Amino acid sequence: MDPAGSPRPPHPTQLRLAFGGDPEHPASPAVLLGAEDGVVSLGFLVEGAVRRFRVDDAARLGAVLARADLCLFQGRPLVLANPHHRALAVAVGPAEAPGQVEVNYGVARLEGGAAVEIPGEGGQPSWHTFGAAELG
Repeated sequence: MDPAGSPRPPHPTQLRLAFGGDPEHPASPAVLLGAEDGVVSLGFLVEGAVRRFRVDDAARLGAVLARADLCLFQGRPLVLANPHHRALAVAVGPAEAPGQVEVNYGVARLEGGAAVEIPGEGGQPSWHTFGAAELG
C-alpha cells in the first residue's frame, strides 16, 4: 500500500502469481456482498468467511459493477481474491458463471502500466483486475 493507505494498481507479474502461478497461495472464489467508496465486502465460497478489501481504483470498480454482463454466481457478482498477492478480480460475461471457471492468468490487458483485465475465451468470463489490500 502507498502512504495514503490505498493499494497499488496490479502489475502483470503480481496477477500471474495471484491467479494461478503460485500454487502455495491460490486465489479464492468469492461473491461480492457490497461495495462502497472503494471498499468491497466479499463472501468467500470455500471458507464461508466475510472479508473486506480496499481496491486501487474505486471509479473503475464502480464501472465494472455497473456492466450489464457482470458474471453472477448465486445472484451475486463472482470475484476471485488473493490476499497474499494483494489482488482481486471481478468476472464479466457470461452473465451466469460457467460450471467450471478457468483463468488465463498468463495474459493481461494493460492500461497506464497496470494490468486491468485478464481476457476470457471459450465461454469463460473475463476478469477485471484490481490491487487489493485486506482491511483488518
